[in-house]
Amino acid sequence: MTGKFFNIFWPIVVVIIGSYSAYFFSQDKVELQYYLTEPIPLLLSNGEVLESVQQLTVINSGEVTIESIGIKIKGKIKEANLIKNFVDDKVSQSVSDTFLQAKYYKLPPNSNFSYMTWFNGFDYPS
Repeated sequence: MTGKFFNIFWPIVVVIIGSYSAYFFSQDKVELQYYLTEPIPLLLSNGEVLESVQQLTVINSGEVTIESIGIKIKGKIKEANLIKNFVDDKVSQSVSDTFLQAKYYKLPPNSNFSYMTWFNGFDYPS
């Protein structure tokens, strides 16, 4: 009787584990990376940094489109320029003298966008 139970139970376990493994390994991979440069001083006066620049690059190196990417940078922001992946990409952003807040709506696989941000002084944003 134990042998019959084992002969019935073993194939069921193999099918369940095999199905789960096939499902797990066939899923699309989401991978979002970002790179933030160190602040680079641009204008100096009497040894004091008056202006600096920093670049943030966001890369979708996964296999699916990523939707709704939010960005918030705090600092003494002078100016911020967006370099889009495509010209018609939809982005909402708010830039003030103390923060940059943006929402990039869709980023397809193997694509990226960047923000060049100029700061008053030599501020390490958070």
